Amino acid sequence: MKTGAGSSAPTHDLVFVPNTGFRSVHALGTRANAVVVQDGRRLTAAITPDRDGIRLHFTVTGIPMALETGWQRFEDPVGIHDDHGRDISTPRPRWQAGGSFQRASEGSATLNYTTLLHPLARDVQAVELELKGGPAGNWKVRIPVEPEGFTGAPAVPIDVSDTKHGITIAARTVARSDADTAIELEAYFDPPEPVDDPRPARRWVRGIGCSMGAAPMSGYPMRERLALRDDTGHEHTEQGQSFVDPLARKHREVVMFPALDATSAVLEIQDVWIGENTDQTVTVPVPGESDLRVVGCEARIVVSRAGERADTIRIDVTPLDADADRQLLYLDGLIVPGGDPRGTIGMSIVQCTGQPPYVQLPDPTAKVHEVTLHGPVVRVRGPWTLEIPLVLN
Repeated sequence: MKTGAGSSAPTHDLVFVPNTGFRSVHALGTRANAVVVQDGRRLTAAITPDRDGIRLHFTVTGIPMALETGWQRFEDPVGIHDDHGRDISTPRPRWQAGGSFQRASEGSATLNYTTLLHPLARDVQAVELELKGGPAGNWKVRIPVEPEGFTGAPAVPIDVSDTKHGITIAARTVARSDADTAIELEAYFDPPEPVDDPRPARRWVRGIGCSMGAAPMSGYPMRERLALRDDTGHEHTEQGQSFVDPLARKHREVVMFPALDATSAVLEIQDVWIGENTDQTVTVPVPGESDLRVVGCEARIVVSRAGERADTIRIDVTPLDADADRQLLYLDGLIVPGGDPRGTIGMSIVQCTGQPPYVQLPDPTAKVHEVTLHGPVVRVRGPWTLEIPLVLN
C-alpha cells in the first residue's frame, strides 16, 4: 500500500459541494435552458459543470424524419465556440461527442446530443452552438453562461493507493467540514490504457465496493455501505449517496462519512466490479440451466420465467467457485431472436441489499425460447486497504 499526504493547500480551486460532489469555484453553466424555435423544430440546450469541465447537452424536437428502426446515429458536424471565437468543441480525452435520432412519432424524430468539454475560461459569457444542414436543420444558437457560485469545504490532495489483481484503488482528495468527510477515490487497471488510444477499452472498472452509480436507479444497483476505522478506534459507516464523475480510463467516485475527530483512518474495500470488452457470447434456453465458462469465470446460469403470466424472463448467475478471486456477476447485453442487435428494450438489472444481482427482461408473448448473452460483468475480490490521512483544510 502506498501512503502519503499531499500538500495542505487546496486542490486547485475545488470545493466539496453537498449533494453534488467536487466542483470548481470558478465553474460556469446555464441557470436556465436556452430554447430556440424555428421551422417547426425546437432546440433546447444546457451547460452543466462537472468535476473536470462542462457537459453540453442539447435536443432538437419536431424533426421531419422517418426512422425504420426507431434509432439512427447522428453524424453531422457540430460547431462549438465561446464568445471570444475560440473553438472549444474538442471533447475531453476518451470522451466522444455523440448524438442519435430517436423516433418520436410517425414521421417525426428527436435528436439527443451530449459531449463533455474542458472548463470554460473565466472570461466567457456565452457559448455558440452551430449545426449546418442535415435532418436536424441549420442552427446558430447563443447559450448564455454565468458563474455557478459553488461553495463548500476546500479539497485537499492526498496520495494513497493499494493494488490487487492488477487493479489500483487510490484516494486522491479529501474535504472535511463540520458535517461531513468526503473522500475521492479512483479505481483503474494498472497500468491504465492510454487516454489517447482511440480503441474501446479492453476492460474497465464499473464500480468500487459493488457500487454501480450515484443513485439507486434501474440497472445501477447500490452497494453495501463502506466502513472507515479511524485512529481513535471508532468505526464509521458510509452515509448518504456517493457521487460518480466521469474520468478517462478510470472510475472515480466520492464516498461520504460523518465529520471525524481523528487524524487518519483506514478504508477497506472488499471488491470491485469490472466490465470486460469481449466478443464472447453464450446462448441459453428459456427456461433452462447451463454451466458455462465466460472470460475465465465458471458459473451456472439459470433462466426462468417470472410474473403472474410468466411474461418476464429472469436470468440468475451463480459462480461455481464461491472463493474465486474473479466471479461472474451477470451479462448486461441481451439479444433475443428477431430482436434489436443493440440490445433489448426493457432489460434491467435488479439487486436487493445483500443479494446477488440478476437480469430481467419483458417477454409479453411468452414465446422467447432462447436468449444470447454478452457483456460480462465480473466481481474481483480484494481487499484493498487505504490509510487515509485526514488532513485539515
